[in-house]
Amino acid sequence: MHIRRYFIRAGDAHKVLHSWSRTWTKSIGALYLAHRALSVSTPESTDYIRAEVEFSEALDAIDTARKIEAIDNTLHPSTA
Repeated sequence: MHIRRYFIRAGDAHKVLHSWSRTWTKSIGALYLAHRALSVSTPESTDYIRAEVEFSEALDAIDTARKIEAIDNTLHPSTA
């Protein structure tokens, strides 16, 4: 939850980062929702298996975006 605040603050501090910030907070939100679904599901249930897939996909999307941004020299310096 704490890392999400940094993205919100960056978007608030630099209006040019508002869209970037919103994209990241949505991605983080999807990860939180999937994690919550995992924690309230019975292991091996259909809901649990679906939550595992959603969590994995959300985490993979964040990791992919992170790697792409790490080599993108056109991003605002505050995104680092």
